[in-house]
Amino acid sequence: RSSAIGATLGQNRPLDEHGKTMPLYVGSVKPNIGHTEGASGLAGLIKAVLALEHGVIPPSIHFQSPNPKIDLKGWNLIVPTEMMPWPRGGQRRASVNSFGFGGTNSHVILDDAYHYLVSRGLRAGHRTSPRTILDASKTVSSGNEKNGTHRLRGNGYTIRFNGGSSGISSPESEIIPRYRVFMWSTHEESNGVLSKATFAEHLSRRETADEETFLDNLAYTQCSRRTLHEWRSFVIANSVQDLAQKMLETHQKPIRAPSKTSNVAFISPA
Repeated sequence: RSSAIGATLGQNRPLDEHGKTMPLYVGSVKPNIGHTEGASGLAGLIKAVLALEHGVIPPSIHFQSPNPKIDLKGWNLIVPTEMMPWPRGGQRRASVNSFGFGGTNSHVILDDAYHYLVSRGLRAGHRTSPRTILDASKTVSSGNEKNGTHRLRGNGYTIRFNGGSSGISSPESEIIPRYRVFMWSTHEESNGVLSKATFAEHLSRRETADEETFLDNLAYTQCSRRTLHEWRSFVIANSVQDLAQKMLETHQKPIRAPSKTSNVAFISPA
């Protein structure tokens, strides 16, 4: 496998700013979660997508010394042993291989969503930060970036760009916050309307510096942290104003939850 990767992808690599050939960084999901049988390809895909989104190449944990029969230097391959930022700006690309025990081979090539959209003047929801999260000096640890030409939040916004650091021209900038589900539950059916009305009044008076973070926390708390009572209803909204308005205007009848919940079992074939 290593010789094939080195002979094909490790050669004719682009040059860095110093005129040196850039290496090909390789990794695996096996050090993270071991053998995954039929899920190995999907696990590798998820790991690669996360690396593309954050602009970070994860290390291969517990890797100490390579097999002497594998000519990493000659094949221009590097196994990273510590977390590192993406080696260059512009389009991020990752190749995911999954080799089956019976000889099957699946291969997918991934591009990061941010540069893909910018280069084509498209709009879509994505979670890609245009700069590495390890570059603290660029203040993007929260996934936010702002300059004179575009504004990006890597936390699920739908975005239309008007050009950025890549110099690519595209349609006028537009940011559309994503929708979330907010759940309310009460002991009695009649209390649902009153509870939402009271909360809507509170939201109308609240000043939130980071609305997206506030909405994320609120949706999570309402759905996952608060006690779920017998009578339940929900609202789907994409902003504080939208949420407050829908809680007042949407006359949704609360639904009574079943008294018994089904058990969930996790079964591993290993």
